[in-house]
Amino acid sequence: MNPEIVILYIEKNIKMKIIITFMVSMILLTACFDDKLTIKRVDYTGYELRTDGYYFINFRETSAVMFLYKNGVSLTCGGYMSNIFDEIEKEIIKQNFETKIHWGVFNINGDTIHNERWIESTGFWACLYRKKGYIVNDSTIHFTEDFLSETNKTSVIDQVWHFRQFDNKPDSTNKYIK
Repeated sequence: MNPEIVILYIEKNIKMKIIITFMVSMILLTACFDDKLTIKRVDYTGYELRTDGYYFINFRETSAVMFLYKNGVSLTCGGYMSNIFDEIEKEIIKQNFETKIHWGVFNINGDTIHNERWIESTGFWACLYRKKGYIVNDSTIHFTEDFLSETNKTSVIDQVWHFRQFDNKPDSTNKYIK
């Protein structure tokens, strides 16, 4: 075999190994390594917010939905390409909430609400996403701040979520929150 070809082959392999090592290192550095929730799940026994339906917010042509349960669990689902409630609710009924990124917990202290859940990171792990806000009334939440563990940054937000009564809430039982 020609020695020049062997040397080129070895150099190419070394370069490929360096590139792969660099890419894996970058993914590991930006990943959250499946952060643990920092808010403890506590049964919600208050009456500050309704729990017989969902809270929603519209972003242009899309909507996000958040369920709050009496056991302190929250379920957030979003990216519905509609602002029409009947369409969104049909999707909710069909949806399977088996992945970790939908689930979280919430707690209320006076008129302050904290909601913490997992979201998908830029790596392959789930990162923490925390929102804080205040309760306007039993059917309106105004979130004013959020935190993402992946970037370790807190940001000011202005999200007003409104309540809609809904009889077909998904079950809050999941394997991620005990």
